[in-house]
Amino acid sequence: MMNLNDIAPLSNSFLKDKKQNTKVKNINLLRSFINPLDNLLRGQSVFYTYIRFLIKKQFVKAGYEASGYESIELFPEKNKNHLINASRKIEEWLSLTKERGFKSCVVVLPYEMQISTKAKDYYRSINIKFEDDFTNFSTQKFLKKNLKDDKNFFFINNDGFKEKKVGSYFVFNKGDKIDFNHPNRLGHLIIAKEIYKKKFVKSKNILNKTFKRSKNNYRACSSVG
Repeated sequence: MMNLNDIAPLSNSFLKDKKQNTKVKNINLLRSFINPLDNLLRGQSVFYTYIRFLIKKQFVKAGYEASGYESIELFPEKNKNHLINASRKIEEWLSLTKERGFKSCVVVLPYEMQISTKAKDYYRSINIKFEDDFTNFSTQKFLKKNLKDDKNFFFINNDGFKEKKVGSYFVFNKGDKIDFNHPNRLGHLIIAKEIYKKKFVKSKNILNKTFKRSKNNYRACSSVG
């Protein structure tokens, strides 16, 4: 399972391996400076929790993730090179798992403004910025397009989500920041159903072939006996 905010660290990891210096911007130095105070007061003070929420909300509006990385996934056209780097790291991981002898896949989760027009309008109204085509899953499509083999790469679109108000499927304001990238319980349920529905036919066919093969092997053994 992959979140779109994994793209920035994936790109930086790729660039580190290649010893390049065009990394994604981050504010980790500021975070490391604040961490001692945060560790002391977090969960101990209602006032501090409220102030912390407001500060993190401003960082989100300024275009940064909770991890400290710049939110490059919201601007795929502007950050094509980093998305290509992330695609290379995804390929490396899929190749590694194949070499180790087991099948794997990558499923990318959506952001809330991608699955709800009402959510998109709300986030725009509070000055959360993203490219117009981002809501058409342009980031996910670009990642998929730049994989040499995309048969084990999937992304959840808005097929299973009914149009509802902001916060219906995602954490929204129930966490420690404005959160449009983490699904809530209902969101996880819809995503699980979508994964099952879209992979069910393939799984069913595999099971049927395996069952038929087993029956044929049994008959062959019975005949020999």
